[in-house]
Amino acid sequence: MIKTYKYKLRLNKSQSHRLEQWLGVTRLVYNTALSVKIEAWKKNQKNVTRFDLQRELPELKKKYDGSPRDWIKDVNAQSLQCVLKRLDNAYQNFFRGGGFPKYAKKGKWNSIEFPQNVIVEEGRIWLPKLGYVNYHKSRDLDGIIKSTVVTKDIDGWYTCLSCECERNLLSSSDNQRGRPAVGLDMGVVHFLTTSDGKVVENPQWLNQYSRDLRLAQCSVARRKRVPVIVVKRCISYANCTPKSIVAERTGFMSYQPKWYRSGGRSITV
Repeated sequence: MIKTYKYKLRLNKSQSHRLEQWLGVTRLVYNTALSVKIEAWKKNQKNVTRFDLQRELPELKKKYDGSPRDWIKDVNAQSLQCVLKRLDNAYQNFFRGGGFPKYAKKGKWNSIEFPQNVIVEEGRIWLPKLGYVNYHKSRDLDGIIKSTVVTKDIDGWYTCLSCECERNLLSSSDNQRGRPAVGLDMGVVHFLTTSDGKVVENPQWLNQYSRDLRLAQCSVARRKRVPVIVVKRCISYANCTPKSIVAERTGFMSYQPKWYRSGGRSITV
């Protein structure tokens, strides 16, 4: 059983700047690999596989050695290989009927994967080539770490640790032991309906914050087209409104199962 734990990282300025550079490197590798595959198919009708691209990574590092982009070699080699795997998955999705892979844009490329060699200690995480970073320990980690993804969000950096842990199956004799059971039906109109007849309404947090969201967007749109001012207003807007919506949704989603489990009841969804 694979279980994912998400924690917020507490980075200093140098660590944050370094991760920003790594995002740019992985995006460069993705776009370069996509260009190579497109050109190879247009000229020679040849399919360049992921393993062919991996063999070209050392040449790419030598190409930019001594140039302003010589920080390509600073990124973990396995993270660069994961970028090529991500491109290969995009092509596989295209062959199954999805859209053709697009070039990665700066504002939408926001994650780096570390498949191995991640160590979690008390209050800090060791990432390859970055060292120890502090994090907010919101809950205990259980299982063996299989992969790690570091993501940039609107309010900071987060890490998602995918761990392999044992599956804890609920006993079918919970009712015989005196433990009450409750069934939860997740819906669309209502958030959930219990087997006891209780209905929990959908809070619709976006509608509640729609006025603040509209005012913040109008404030950004009315500004003069000066890059520094626009960027600052966009950052202010992103930190005040979407962050509040995400916090409300996360708190609501975490409260519901805790409330039903607080009475010692088993849950069936």
